[in-house]
Amino acid sequence: MRTFRGKQVCRILAAHGVAGIRLRDNSRRLQDFTTVDNSRFDSGPVQSVEDIETMHHMLEDMAVGNLARGRYRAAQRHIVALLLTASLAVLASCAGGSEARRPNFVVIFIDDLGYGDIGPFGSETNDTPNLDRMAAEGMRLTSFYVAAPVCTPSRAALMTGSYPRRVGLATGPEMGVLYPGDAWGLHEDEVTIAEVLREQGYATGCFGKWHLGDQPEFLPTQHGFDTYFGIPYSNDMWPFHRRAQQGGLYNFPPLPLVRDSEIIG
Repeated sequence: MRTFRGKQVCRILAAHGVAGIRLRDNSRRLQDFTTVDNSRFDSGPVQSVEDIETMHHMLEDMAVGNLARGRYRAAQRHIVALLLTASLAVLASCAGGSEARRPNFVVIFIDDLGYGDIGPFGSETNDTPNLDRMAAEGMRLTSFYVAAPVCTPSRAALMTGSYPRRVGLATGPEMGVLYPGDAWGLHEDEVTIAEVLREQGYATGCFGKWHLGDQPEFLPTQHGFDTYFGIPYSNDMWPFHRRAQQGGLYNFPPLPLVRDSEIIG
């Protein structure tokens, strides 16, 4: 047994598809993280749930430390890695000790979905056989926290692991969310979960509603996604909005359908 050093964490995370994490052993000796058998790391990805959990706790400690010192960019990368290591721990436990491999990440984020609107959570109105099967074959979580109750800020948090205000997307420039044509969106310097995964060779895609900026520089293909197919903002932001007769902010243009960065419909 040896001390579990920052460079080892970076190498192990990279083997699992988590890139861009920089840790230093300069503030203190991480003696709390000495229960990992380093001999397993030389041959490839970690196969133990305990090892992944150790990395998770170490990253959590580093993220909190960087936030306390005002190092928000470093903390942001640590928080993104925390999300991924949490997923790895769940997947490793489900695998029952089988040989570790890079997982696929599929994140489904739905507007206006109530807790009881789908079968796994008791709906008798909506038929959701595919979601029912996912719940039966996987895991059903009964508690979820989101950074905001509306579109733009909640998606900003999901993509970056940061509070929406930290990335300038707590609101739109005039309303609580971004509106069509706003010269505002997710900044190019922000680190998204798609960028972290793509750096390690993952193919990435975004399908459906984006709502983090509809100008070319803000679209998903500028933020780590290889491909995009969907609408750039809410489906009710169109000429037939119920408040269209008021004009002004509700005078919406036709709702575009976008493939990558091209409007196709």
